[in-house]
Amino acid sequence: MATKTTSKKTKTQAKAKSKPAARRSRPKTGTPKAKTSTTRAKKADPRANDALATIGHEQIAQRAFELWVERGCPTGCDSDNWYEAERQLLAKAG
Repeated sequence: MATKTTSKKTKTQAKAKSKPAARRSRPKTGTPKAKTSTTRAKKADPRANDALATIGHEQIAQRAFELWVERGCPTGCDSDNWYEAERQLLAKAG
């Protein structure tokens, strides 16, 4: 006597063939994020482009490294250190 096998789909297999769920936007909660006070000098002042060209990448990198060490070598704030270094060097140059 031959046994008959039936294929049953698992829940995940059934969901895989169904239409994808529509994206739902999350409701905004709490207060909106405050914009950071550190802005890139290139956006703030068009004349800063010329000054940044004279300062140079190496000087900015050195100052950003110094700021990073002064702040205790935190992770995830490299761009903040870079923009702060740019701001300080631009203020010093002009």
